[in-house]
Amino acid sequence: MSGHRPQLLRDWVFNAPTPITDILLPNQESSEAPVGEGFEVPLGSLWLDPDNGQWHRWSKRWLVIRSHALAQRQIKGLEQYVVNCKSSKPLWLVCMMVIPGARHLVLLLNDCWQLFVALPG
Repeated sequence: MSGHRPQLLRDWVFNAPTPITDILLPNQESSEAPVGEGFEVPLGSLWLDPDNGQWHRWSKRWLVIRSHALAQRQIKGLEQYVVNCKSSKPLWLVCMMVIPGARHLVLLLNDCWQLFVALPG
């Protein structure tokens, strides 16, 4: 994804432009807990045909969804990652990256921790 879309989606996630609704499976009762939540953003698009100068307009919908099960799996995985790193042996330098033109270098310690060190100047 490029251009302004990543920032646009981030803004939508933190400030939904339309009401957030629960997502239920097709055979799920409305009294059951939803499997996720999300919202729909209708967008209009325009395109100018350079050959004949005619404008074309169409509508599309962007659906932004959040799966509760996926969110729980990701949280559990991150918690386990932190536990594994905390129980690691003393810190060892595994890798050092110097990015040309960057104002910092990146140190990877014990395959778990990243440390950014600012360069002078």
